[in-house]
Amino acid sequence: MTETEIKPRNLKWKLNAILIVFAIGIMGCNPNRIYNEHFETGESFQWFKKDKKTFNVNIEDATQKYNVYITFRYATGFAKNEAPVTLSQKTPSGESTTNDYALKIRDDKGDYIGEPGYDIWDSEHMILAEVSLEAGTHEFILEHNNGEGTLFPVLDVGLIVEKVEK
Repeated sequence: MTETEIKPRNLKWKLNAILIVFAIGIMGCNPNRIYNEHFETGESFQWFKKDKKTFNVNIEDATQKYNVYITFRYATGFAKNEAPVTLSQKTPSGESTTNDYALKIRDDKGDYIGEPGYDIWDSEHMILAEVSLEAGTHEFILEHNNGEGTLFPVLDVGLIVEKVEK
């Protein structure tokens, strides 16, 4: 049986790689984001109409203004220029609203919008700007409203709520 020798050069390289990944992760954090949740859409990158995503957002400061975003991760090959979605919101006091949004996927030239990573695109779409939200837990339900029953290829969808800087 031979002993495995740990070479200092390999160890140093691995530690540097870990530190770089950690630093990138730290830099990507936004301290104003109070909620950032994503859900995978399921098998074969298909988001089915019946697959509604629920987000429970706790708001502690009702005097603060907030921005709300829908996140949309999709793959190259998404055929539409927009992704039709519906977002329902139930406030802590029981008030309900439902709004339809068309998340822009391609620009006017037909190029994909978002941050690319090989064939995967991450996009954030501001749907509410500088809004007041009452204190307590808000329930948001996100679904697509594509008449074909599925959206493809969609990897995950999410919701971000962030404080607006004063």
